[in-house]
Amino acid sequence: MRMSSELSEFKAKIFALLREDEEFRYAVAGMLGLDEILRRLDRHEAELIKIREDFNRLREDFNKIREDFNRMLEVIKHLQEGQARLERHITSLESAMISGFGEISKFAGLTFEEFVRKFLTASLRKTGEIPEDAELT
Repeated sequence: MRMSSELSEFKAKIFALLREDEEFRYAVAGMLGLDEILRRLDRHEAELIKIREDFNRLREDFNKIREDFNRMLEVIKHLQEGQARLERHITSLESAMISGFGEISKFAGLTFEEFVRKFLTASLRKTGEIPEDAELT
């Protein structure tokens, strides 16, 4: 019984302090609040670790995407260079063909238009687009 009465007295003194001493009241409230905050932090620590791991994984994925993007830019650059070379070759070939057709027309006595018409007629006959006795005019 003595222990129960000592406990009751202790409780009474604590409650009296809480009622009378403002600083004590704030200290107890702060301790209770801190204790609650620490419990919540413990509960969320695993979630924070998972979020950090997810963030690191996303950073790695982003770096891989950046590397892939840079490789694609290099491929595009090479394709553009190849296209420019091809365009230069086509321009050169076009000039050579025009010059060659001019020479053929002088040699064969045909105009460029006659040469193209005979060439297309033969090609269309060969593919069956026009009959054997037809001719482009």
